[in-house]
Amino acid sequence: MVMSGVAVWGGVGYLLSRWFHHDIFVVVGILVGTAVALYGVWFRYGRS
Repeated sequence: MVMSGVAVWGGVGYLLSRWFHHDIFVVVGILVGTAVALYGVWFRYGRS
């Protein structure tokens, strides 16, 4: 789940960085993907 979040949001960041010619969108996409995926794991398995 975490790898898919990084791949999807990193891909979105990559496409945005190609479109706007700034590399920061890749980093932001990877960080957002990691945060969303970790929240999904916590929401599914971490609650009591």
